[in-house]
Amino acid sequence: MTRMTTSVGIEHSHSGGQVHYRQHMLSPLSHDELLVKVLAAGLNRADLMQCHGKYQPPAHETSVPGIEISGYVLEAGEGATSHRAGDKVYGVVPGGGFSLVCKMDSAMAMPIPSGWSFEEAAAFPEAVLTANEALVTLGALQSGKAVVVHAASSGMGTMVVSMAKCLGGVVIATTSHASKADRLRELGADEIIQEQGIGFYHHVLASTKGVGADLVVDFLGGRYVNSNVHALRAGGKLIAAGILDGRTTELDLYSLINRSVNIMPLTLRMKTKNEKRAVVERFFMRWGGSPLFEPLRPLIHAVFPFSDISSALALMESAEHTGKIVISLGDTHCSG
Repeated sequence: MTRMTTSVGIEHSHSGGQVHYRQHMLSPLSHDELLVKVLAAGLNRADLMQCHGKYQPPAHETSVPGIEISGYVLEAGEGATSHRAGDKVYGVVPGGGFSLVCKMDSAMAMPIPSGWSFEEAAAFPEAVLTANEALVTLGALQSGKAVVVHAASSGMGTMVVSMAKCLGGVVIATTSHASKADRLRELGADEIIQEQGIGFYHHVLASTKGVGADLVVDFLGGRYVNSNVHALRAGGKLIAAGILDGRTTELDLYSLINRSVNIMPLTLRMKTKNEKRAVVERFFMRWGGSPLFEPLRPLIHAVFPFSDISSALALMESAEHTGKIVISLGDTHCSG
């Protein structure tokens, strides 16, 4: 059965994106999918980049933005036997989260931890799954090892800082906003580098007595890649998880080879269905049940109603936030 739902459309313009609301059709559920009544959705940089025409959803996926949601199950496909109507769930979706209802792979749907709001649950999955892949799966971060977290005050960055501290890492956080330093220290950052620009690696080398960091989690890319290489110890790992500073750079291959640095790309959205399911399995294998989630509880900067997504996008564009920006879809009425 096809369904109609209200969703957000974003039209690219040179001055940014224009938000409008529309009706769109949902295709029938497949056997392993859930139909979820969306009550909250996390806002991510991918949504902002899509707004500016700089990011395209995966092939054959919806153009409606929104990649992490929380809500309750309206309907379950025949093969989605682990869930039933009424279950409160959250998780990552390929797109379509900025809609009143959304389809979700049942294997990606996780039960909302006891005592958490729908807004907290919506702010959790993309950040925590990315953090676990960066720090545990790829980075193999051990207690006492130094990790640099770029764009640390972002929703993704704050989660990486919190998880790195839970793992016993020595956390060096970078931010261009001095006003955010105290909050990052509360989350567990041992050192804050506030210098704007690529010279940050001098501070990293000084703080590690010239050895360099064991791991860099980079959401910036662009001009920062070579500086990341210089900030790492010999044999260190660079997790390339974003391109906020640009998608291309001129790479110093001599330094890369001479220092035996490992560059590891990380993305969730472009993974296959089975790869995404494996990401969720690895997260639960490492962190277990919901009581262990408490140290990783997401930091939410602001919650905006579905009818005012434009303000949420403007806040993310300003980079004045610390933590996640969340869209609430409870009791939503939109027009225009």
